[in-house]
Amino acid sequence: MLRLFESWGLITNEAGRLTATAASARYLSGKSPDSVASYIATMKYKSSVRELYEVLRDGGANTWHVWRGVTKSWDALMQTDEFADLNTRGMEERGQVFAPHLATLLDCTDESSIIDVGGGSGVYSAYLLMRYPALTATILERPPVDQLARRCLTERKLYPDRARVIAGDMFVDPLPRDASLHLYSHVLHNWGSDKVRLS
Repeated sequence: MLRLFESWGLITNEAGRLTATAASARYLSGKSPDSVASYIATMKYKSSVRELYEVLRDGGANTWHVWRGVTKSWDALMQTDEFADLNTRGMEERGQVFAPHLATLLDCTDESSIIDVGGGSGVYSAYLLMRYPALTATILERPPVDQLARRCLTERKLYPDRARVIAGDMFVDPLPRDASLHLYSHVLHNWGSDKVRLS
């Protein structure tokens, strides 16, 4: 939340010291004539805001409060073909925006291979492979997402020559030991701290 508030220009973070910005004081201080604090306070009655509050209060990581038939969790939905396909395509679309920046910022000159844990469509690995021709990648994903990863990597002409896909669960199955770099991209935020420590 602090990073979000900082990106909105509501706080500054200088050497770990958090300070309200002028805009924050203007619009959120009860003493300001331009305050919208009461309007913001009404948001607590919205169910989506209440769910976010409960997640933050309880220290949980799962922000997917879903009810679809008997399916009650994001994890369970990801085991269904329809939602897994939709979610993976959505992550692929978002990845096409962010992955080129990762490939620019992450220096893989001295790396030989990547294990992309919970890599979805493999989009982040794909952009790294396109930038570093000597690099290979292994995407670890659970079914049915592993099939979608193979399809996306095939469309990019990276599978199976430079990228392979292994069906597995990062919390249960051992990771391949031949990778010089482990990539966790948009993965750990979906799980609580007990699960994250296992990965």
